[in-house]
Amino acid sequence: MKSSNLIKYLIYSLTILLNVRAESAETFLWQIDNPDNNGRVYLLGSIHLADSTLYPLHPNIEHAFDSSSIFVLEVLIDQINPLDLMDKMTYKDDTTLESKLPEDLFKQAAELFESFGIQKSIYNKFKPWFALITLQSASYMEAGFSQESGIDSYFLAKARDRKMEVMEIESVEMQIKLLDKLGDNVGQYIKTALAENNTSGDLLREIIEIWEKGDDEALDEIMNRGSEADDYHEIMEELNYNRNIDMAKKINEYLNNDKTYFVVVGAAHVTGEKGIVRILENNEKYTIIRY
Repeated sequence: MKSSNLIKYLIYSLTILLNVRAESAETFLWQIDNPDNNGRVYLLGSIHLADSTLYPLHPNIEHAFDSSSIFVLEVLIDQINPLDLMDKMTYKDDTTLESKLPEDLFKQAAELFESFGIQKSIYNKFKPWFALITLQSASYMEAGFSQESGIDSYFLAKARDRKMEVMEIESVEMQIKLLDKLGDNVGQYIKTALAENNTSGDLLREIIEIWEKGDDEALDEIMNRGSEADDYHEIMEELNYNRNIDMAKKINEYLNNDKTYFVVVGAAHVTGEKGIVRILENNEKYTIIRY
């Protein structure tokens, strides 16, 4: 046996014997410590929609959660009032989705809405960004993914069972205000969502596989698809980069006491040159470890 093949065989054998398949991979989990006052934050990049194949999670992630006293997620998803949410997501005057989208784009969206059993009297009152979210969510659900199987919901249920203190780093009101600010700029994204509708399940599966490998470069590559679009950078500034700055400020506040926080936000927020981790690295007093 060639020496290179022997080395590969030994590595493969040790992996099996030690059962460290999961433990040997990087994750989207970071530990941030403030040595000045023993403040600690575990920051986990999340997959909001998933299925049962995502579990069990890496043991380091479970250990970090078990070691924490406060759980933080983007919004308290179990305290959202659907009626209040619908009120903010729809037009109350004569404005319609049809009046906001180009004729051909509205026609495509309408066909897809109706294929999901949503009637025009309902979807025609959706604001463009809510139409986009609804179409994407319906496509993911049809492919077998759900919010209930996502990491946010998984840890929120565990936190409630443990009677942990639970906090939100943002709020539904803040996110809706941001989406309203984007206004009609989501039209291009609706066009992209319609074009990718038949493969949206494949895309999410790809993202889940990337997440399981802890491959932040591959995730950044997906996030940058479509960067040639005129309004891409403007939308990313609002949807991602500016929010990263605000989230990092909150995490700085958490690190200024001696408690341990387990913070879960979308994986796209933690990585990249403008991600939360890079922002926190600018504070030289913090010790940051990736698992």
